[in-house]
Amino acid sequence: MMESKIQFVLTDCFPEVLKEETELSEHTKYIRLRQCALYALKLMQQKKSDTVREIFETADNLYQFGSLHDRNAIENEFLHVLAQEEKTMLLQDHLKLMPKTLKSVYIKTILEN
Repeated sequence: MMESKIQFVLTDCFPEVLKEETELSEHTKYIRLRQCALYALKLMQQKKSDTVREIFETADNLYQFGSLHDRNAIENEFLHVLAQEEKTMLLQDHLKLMPKTLKSVYIKTILEN
């Protein structure tokens, strides 16, 4: 199975976060999106906004220039994980770190859940 654009970009940009898969599967991109979301949550708690912003910008680029399938994966695996952990008091701080496109999709994800 070939590596998807999401898998390639996330592995290339954040190799320290992503656990290596022994073989690629159709679920690998979902696993990597989830791992990046969990890492972003951890960094938010540690107040490491520069790295969080970098993760959000990468996800935003993948979202803007990806296929419908890729956009759905980002909404369902990356943004959904973030939305489940969102605290009302911190929402505004988190939104400040997100690029405009990803911000609007994130708000939609929160409202749908």
